[in-house]
Amino acid sequence: MEKIDIIGNMLTFMHMHRQKVHACISEAGLYHGQLPILEVVEQNNGCTQKELAEKLHVSAPSITNSIKRLERKGLLTKTFDTKDSRYSKITITDTGKEVCTLTCQKFQEVNTQCFSVLSEEEQETLNSLIMKLIVNIEKEDTYA
Repeated sequence: MEKIDIIGNMLTFMHMHRQKVHACISEAGLYHGQLPILEVVEQNNGCTQKELAEKLHVSAPSITNSIKRLERKGLLTKTFDTKDSRYSKITITDTGKEVCTLTCQKFQEVNTQCFSVLSEEEQETLNSLIMKLIVNIEKEDTYA
């Protein structure tokens, strides 16, 4: 089998998986990238935008619009710190918790369906092989 065929199959799987996940997220009225924000805020309720960005490994300005959209939908609230108005605390609402829980359950159902054809051992082998590829591609001088 050609390596390009393997890459093509991996990309096809990722594309199909992303479509199924997108359908779940859209059903909940969310955009791509908003579910991880809800999850992190739920786990770190009262975090700042900077802390949220650090946990998601993105810049603070890059999630500003998503936070505003989630606020407008009533899923998050932002309150300014009484001691320093430059900082605001982001909290998840009860509705946000409900949406997050339901969407995560649907996401898990997609993953369960995707991997149901593989035994536990096959899943571990697949993960091991993917991790080997990741470690190899991360080597700085591999492609220099």
